[in-house]
Amino acid sequence: MTENFKQRFKELKTVGQRVAANGRQLQKYDAELITFLQNALSNGELDTFEEKGFALWNISDSLALLRQTEKLYVNHKCFYGLLKTAHPKYLFWAVSDATQRLTLEVGGHGRLWWSIYNEANGDLLESRELFAEFSAHKAAMYTTAAVPFEKADILSAADRFEQFLSRTEGMLEHIFYTLVFKSLGAKHGFSSKQELTDLFDGLLGGLSHKKEPKRFLVGEWSSFTAPPCKRTQSEQGITAIINALLDISCPDTADELYQTALKNGLPKNSCIERRIAKVVK
Repeated sequence: MTENFKQRFKELKTVGQRVAANGRQLQKYDAELITFLQNALSNGELDTFEEKGFALWNISDSLALLRQTEKLYVNHKCFYGLLKTAHPKYLFWAVSDATQRLTLEVGGHGRLWWSIYNEANGDLLESRELFAEFSAHKAAMYTTAAVPFEKADILSAADRFEQFLSRTEGMLEHIFYTLVFKSLGAKHGFSSKQELTDLFDGLLGGLSHKKEPKRFLVGEWSSFTAPPCKRTQSEQGITAIINALLDISCPDTADELYQTALKNGLPKNSCIERRIAKVVK
């Protein structure tokens, strides 16, 4: 990828999402990004395996955000076809995002996502990319009341996530992996209020670390193989715990932990504040 290509991508993907004043502007940026990436694929500007995968992942991502389920289904099948030409570890790339999964499910195409997820987990690989696998389990366990789900799928994903936690015990990222599992699993009975609170206490110290600059573009394969820095892990983990406490109807505790995190350097989160405002008097 040329520097000019990277700059234009960032303008549409990252900067565009920050400056958009409303949903319509966001949709405009996503539509422009799809056209930009499709043109780059058709004119040969992106010609290596990972460059093509990067483009197809981001096209799927934008189509998911636009809720264009049929086009997403077609593109994701194309993405899967590309990944099948390479090492099996790359299959995790296609199942690394929950929004893509949920949009496929809304359109009646969820079995494509789950079949890829099951295939990716079919064989234990000696050189498995652990963070890519983690991203897939995270996406598989995410649920929302707006999209129906098969309980058997969530239980299967939880079982695989727990096996993953056993294999990564002792690693630096193990606490982060564990708290994401516990947060996602709270609404399904896999964790308690006390467990979530205990995990929160272990994360506060990470907010004192400096945030490292992002090294990869959104959707690049490399972005799914390198765990985030300590500061980002703490921010993401604390956010997940507070949302989980809200999911299991513990708003007062969620509000208390959120205020504590703000005092320790957590950036304000408008989504959390809206959720808390609805239930805390």
